[in-house]
Amino acid sequence: MARYIVQRLLQAMIMVVLVATIVFFLGRLTGNPVDLILPEDSSPEDRVAMIEALGLDRPMHEQFVIFAFDAMRGDLGTSVRFREPAAEMFFSRLPATLYLSVPAMLIAVLM
Repeated sequence: MARYIVQRLLQAMIMVVLVATIVFFLGRLTGNPVDLILPEDSSPEDRVAMIEALGLDRPMHEQFVIFAFDAMRGDLGTSVRFREPAAEMFFSRLPATLYLSVPAMLIAVLM
């Protein structure tokens, strides 16, 4: 039984690493976050300062390590679109999600 639990925990850890990797690289595929944050008429100096502030001037593997450690601490960053902490947005919308998902699961089980 202990061997089974250890196997499942290892599988879960591998899955978390894979999901974090996919999320990180999909986020990079959407484009340069600086283009989304700064207005189009911003100066090149502002762009360079924002790139440095976000750590986008660092190598990709270093960015990923920072992303992973921040996520493990619960720091999900700031939403580019809404400009507020992503964790706060998540928890503010969680009650509505649960309100919709519980009846949906009950309906699915009954069917």
